[in-house]
Amino acid sequence: MGHAEQMEAVPHGLLPRGSSALYALGDDPRFSYCTYVPAEIRSGELLVTVHGTERDAIGIRDAFVPFAEQHGVTILSPLFPAGIDRPDDLDNYKFIRFGHLRFDRLLMRMVVAAERRTGRRLGPLRLVGFSGGAQFVHRFLYLHPGLVASATIAAPGRITLLDDTRDWWAGTRDVQDVFGTSLDLATLRSVPVQVVVGADDTDTGVRSRVEQAKTLHDNYRNCGISSRLDVVPHSRHDLAGLVPPITDFLDGQLRNTGRFAS
Repeated sequence: MGHAEQMEAVPHGLLPRGSSALYALGDDPRFSYCTYVPAEIRSGELLVTVHGTERDAIGIRDAFVPFAEQHGVTILSPLFPAGIDRPDDLDNYKFIRFGHLRFDRLLMRMVVAAERRTGRRLGPLRLVGFSGGAQFVHRFLYLHPGLVASATIAAPGRITLLDDTRDWWAGTRDVQDVFGTSLDLATLRSVPVQVVVGADDTDTGVRSRVEQAKTLHDNYRNCGISSRLDVVPHSRHDLAGLVPPITDFLDGQLRNTGRFAS
């Protein structure tokens, strides 16, 4: 069943305004999500904030609460636990597919669950991912560009380039074989993208996150995607230093719709 079909029936809302607890995903309670519902909801758009390797789903949600209140948008923050199927695994969600699991589909099921709890239809998605979450966000974008209003890719460590000479996950040559769907470059080109990184985020081995961010941004521009690059001075691998340029980007995107008060 497609996402649009899943959104047909939305019962009475159950979530109070403000910050929610972490709710287990009903049909697979290994996974959970939390939300933030502003005092005044002025848009059905949903800000999805995706945690890094440390799994601070509540922390990344709370970093954007002032923005959510300003613009009247709801936040959903998924929690993808470490150690699913393999006790030592930290990276499962970052590459979308892990064994029999599809983390893109898990997120879409969380959106549907949040719709039921809030009593509202939510979407399109404004994605923000930090570090490991940034890896998830840009790969989710490749598979589901039609669901995404904008994507912020903050300090990714490992990147997937739009490159039909390399297989997944370094490139996208075999996306059809791996995921059963082909790249829709035309729709991708309609999604505004922000790539953001701290200027001092350099302690990652062979290639720094700064180099990775610039490479990804250049790849997008070469493919006709509207990409904004922010390199934040005096900032290392820390979400707090990246929040101001992220909210500036999101503010501009919402203002461009002409439907949001500030």
